[in-house]
Amino acid sequence: MNRGFNAIIEAAVHTTRYLRNHDPELGWLVRHHLVLVRKCGGEKEREAGGLLRD
Repeated sequence: MNRGFNAIIEAAVHTTRYLRNHDPELGWLVRHHLVLVRKCGGEKEREAGGLLRD
């Protein structure tokens, strides 16, 4: 467990909520967590972040 892995989990949760109601605040949270993934995550976390982003 590391900060990048935790950020992937948070981004995934916010993404599923964002897809249901398109709340701009949730979109901001997804982008925030994906930045953390790029900074703190390993290769697998970055790959997962790319999937969420797409």
